[in-house]
Amino acid sequence: MDTATLINQIQNLLKRTPEIRKERQAIGSPKVKAWKTEVEQVLRMGGKNTSKLLQNCQNLKFGASAMGSEMVASSEVKFQAYQAEVDVAEKLLKNAAQTIQIFGVSEEQKLPDWFKQEVKASGLIRIGGKEVDIRTVTMNEFLTAMLTLVDGEKSLDETLKQEMGTHIRSLQTHPLLQPFLNQTLDKAFAKLG
Repeated sequence: MDTATLINQIQNLLKRTPEIRKERQAIGSPKVKAWKTEVEQVLRMGGKNTSKLLQNCQNLKFGASAMGSEMVASSEVKFQAYQAEVDVAEKLLKNAAQTIQIFGVSEEQKLPDWFKQEVKASGLIRIGGKEVDIRTVTMNEFLTAMLTLVDGEKSLDETLKQEMGTHIRSLQTHPLLQPFLNQTLDKAFAKLG
């Protein structure tokens, strides 16, 4: 993933922070779980330049405790502690954006040989007059393109168009699927090899 795309994803997560800060269920809320997962995924994508920030983020509990996350909703002190952790995560994201702006995205670590080697997929697709690397197109963008294709397809009747549109939109809006859909097409095509 290139630097600009990663910074854009960080900025999108930062825009959602006020909404996450208000969630009284804390980590018990699917929105908070999805947001935390996305934050960790973005920090992981920064490579070694953001690895310490990732480690700090993974140490945050976001209201999780042995008593359960419902304790956060009923206790003002615990809710304030949860909000403080959201503030810490927000600072980590801002630090990540600055670090990536200055140093860029570091290369991924080379894994030991005993890990199963994944087939690499690469290539360019032409969109209009522009060549685009499949490593920069996300699965979410692909699904958006599918929606456009379905809407314009004359061979499908309106019922099928609506059904496909409903299914694709439900995938795109499911908060727990966001980290998965932010992966790039090369990951999907690598599984075909």
